[in-house]
Amino acid sequence: MLTKLTILPFEHSETFQIEKPAGPPFEVQFNPESYTDETKIELAPTEPAHGDVGQEAKFKSIQPKTYAFKLMMDGTGYSEGYEGKNSVTEQLEAFRKTTGFSGNTHRPRFLMLVWGKLSAVCVLESFTITYTLFASDGLPLRATVDATFKEHKDPKTSEREKNLSSPDIDHVRVALAGDRLPSMVFDVYRSTRYTVDVARANGLDTIRRVDEGRAVVLPPLGG
Repeated sequence: MLTKLTILPFEHSETFQIEKPAGPPFEVQFNPESYTDETKIELAPTEPAHGDVGQEAKFKSIQPKTYAFKLMMDGTGYSEGYEGKNSVTEQLEAFRKTTGFSGNTHRPRFLMLVWGKLSAVCVLESFTITYTLFASDGLPLRATVDATFKEHKDPKTSEREKNLSSPDIDHVRVALAGDRLPSMVFDVYRSTRYTVDVARANGLDTIRRVDEGRAVVLPPLGG
């Protein structure tokens, strides 16, 4: 059976895994031929010192992902996949109702996009409808919806992910075959200058080699 892209609506992002959907899911009439999955990295603003040729770009954060789909709707009855019971107008109304743009809700709903390996919690950021075919009475027979969804993470999840890469908290790394302490230190602090301090904190008598399977604690800077 053909699996179709499905949009599930929820009222709360923190408990969507255990609560029931807040309304009927929206299943696309035709699976999209492609979609975009965009990730943007935000860099901290830098002010080069006078006379400097350039300055290192400093990482600040990873922005929420953006997913963009082109969804086709057909009400002619001639296209494969048409079930003969939903006009374009009805399909568009179902899309708005699921995503929270039906006028009956005070804000866009939290959504889960499900299709193949894609499973993303997001909100509908924008959508544009392009009508391409009309009946004699002016009613649309075909339409394309360009929909953009923005990834959503509740504050607790975002805070955990933000802190995960911070050099101000304890990190534990399990050494793999061939791992060297300087590279492990660099992965966390973006510098090897703390290698001796980390070796001392872990009771290591050498920085050249770390036994495979050994847990290495990388403490906070200044800790």
